[in-house]
Amino acid sequence: MSDSRPLVLRDIPAIQELEALARKIHEHPYPDWSPHRDGWPALVEKTTRAVFGVTVSDLDDLVDEAEEGEDVETFSDGEWDALRGYVELPLAAWALFSVDVLDADGKPLLCLPALQGPLLASLEGIGGQAPEVDARPAGELESWEAALANAAAQFKARKAA
Repeated sequence: MSDSRPLVLRDIPAIQELEALARKIHEHPYPDWSPHRDGWPALVEKTTRAVFGVTVSDLDDLVDEAEEGEDVETFSDGEWDALRGYVELPLAAWALFSVDVLDADGKPLLCLPALQGPLLASLEGIGGQAPEVDARPAGELESWEAALANAAAQFKARKAA
């Protein structure tokens, strides 16, 4: 992604569909028992393949191949764990990649944990390809910057408390 504008995940139609399903599951009184969970794995696979060119199912083989290659030193243990979905990356890490992972209210996308591995793999060149950034109005970039500044301020406030 050579452009200085962020990749805004919430603007990608396939991710909007995945987020809508995640919201239905999240809003169910017992999310683990939501009837919408049945369609979740298939939609995650379909979405990550369409958007990033790599799926969660592909990641184990891709990570194993990358670890055996010459680029092992370029990745920290935390990055390997994030690729495999063992840990969630903090929001600030996505900002370093110039990726906006927030919803319209400035909260992390509910579907982000399912997207993390394939998104990171595509950004790091391990597998798939990161989506191109479309032209965005200047106001949207400023609102993204404001949301990031707000998230940083909230983090500092929690850290100070």
